[in-house]
Amino acid sequence: MSSTPLSRRRLLALSGATAAGAALGGLGLPGAPSFAAVGVMQWPTSGTVTSLIGWRTLNGQRKFHAGIDIGTGTGRPNVVAAYGGTVRVARDQGDGYGNKVVIDHGSGWETLYAHLHEIKTAVGASVAKNQLIGVVGNTGHSFGNHLHLEARLRGQTYEALNAAVNRRTGGAIRPGDPINVDFPGLGPAPSAGYFRGLALSPTTGQGFWLVARDGGVFTIGAADFFGSMGGQALNAPVVGIAAHPSGNGYWLVASDGGIFAYGASGFHGSMGGRPLNAPVVGIAAHPSGNGYWLVGADGGIFAYGAAGFHGSMGGRPLNAPVVGIAAHPSGNGYWLVASDGGIFAYGASGFHGSMGGRPLNAPVVGIAAHPSGNGYWLVGADGGIFAYGSAGFYGSAGGVTLRRPVVGVCATRSGAGYWLLAGDGGVFAYGDAPFIGNGLPFEP
Repeated sequence: MSSTPLSRRRLLALSGATAAGAALGGLGLPGAPSFAAVGVMQWPTSGTVTSLIGWRTLNGQRKFHAGIDIGTGTGRPNVVAAYGGTVRVARDQGDGYGNKVVIDHGSGWETLYAHLHEIKTAVGASVAKNQLIGVVGNTGHSFGNHLHLEARLRGQTYEALNAAVNRRTGGAIRPGDPINVDFPGLGPAPSAGYFRGLALSPTTGQGFWLVARDGGVFTIGAADFFGSMGGQALNAPVVGIAAHPSGNGYWLVASDGGIFAYGASGFHGSMGGRPLNAPVVGIAAHPSGNGYWLVGADGGIFAYGAAGFHGSMGGRPLNAPVVGIAAHPSGNGYWLVASDGGIFAYGASGFHGSMGGRPLNAPVVGIAAHPSGNGYWLVGADGGIFAYGSAGFYGSAGGVTLRRPVVGVCATRSGAGYWLLAGDGGVFAYGDAPFIGNGLPFEP
């Protein structure tokens, strides 16, 4: 163990966090810190504004147009989230919007993205600002290829969005440009979930690391602090963490494929700064500690160091985006899991079952391999657990009221238990997984 006190290590990991009250239960605290800031959204796609919010006449009928239309010609550029939050709708509901995505940002705010050619997210998914959610299209009641964007406050159209367009005189826009209009009460994307992943310390099995989307690392129990990106500038949010098998380090991965290596974890390569077809959503360490795999939402695999390439879904059609990866304990394969619970097994990784094609109460958000290599667990955003092969069922948070969705699962060294992590830092322990602590109440 490091000689640095636990509370001090947490302050190093995340600047501005309050180091207090570590030994709390798995549920979110109603008294956790909150912010009443003013949020600034960004344009979700490229193109030219062709229509504003307001009354207009179509086919002889006067109707209220509740959004901003962004025309893209014949192209199909990507659509990204204008602000972080939780996906509430991700389908065609037969209401004229065609394929649409609705994101809940908290504080009564939501944004709607309509007429999509393709949806690249799922209900219950936590998305960050600038994260891919779809592709511009012409579905529903549409007269051409464009994105219809709405902002709503407590269900009412936020007409002040027009001011952002007027400031730009209706000219060309780019994704990432700020929408310069105040959204009162919209702080740092509270609904998106602050924490993004957890990894077990392999040395004792009595501690783990939690990683936040700003790259801050929290040490819980017998897990040493080796460094973090907390308080430093990032090109993209951190989406996952993998432990070095020695327990003496870890890797963080960002959605742009950037890698941050700490302790004994060597840098073996990254996708940072290189073009991606889809954002990176997860990382798995090679058991030798000399490499790792990254996986994209399209199922593409990037293998580095001793981590061999055994196959991928990159370029192949998916029913739902990939959300996680788990390495086979032999290092000779891996499993990918999609948000609909579909499983893709490669190399030595056998197929033991999946939820693909079966109804889900919430999307699947993560996977953990059984230490024997003969099974795995899937976890849903509602904390539901699906166990396959040698992986036993020891309990779940399904049916429990969660303040933030579950974001990941981590198995014990014996394979007779697991921990679940919620976006607010709450940890749920099952089977032989002891409750060691959690990240509460550090969510901003």
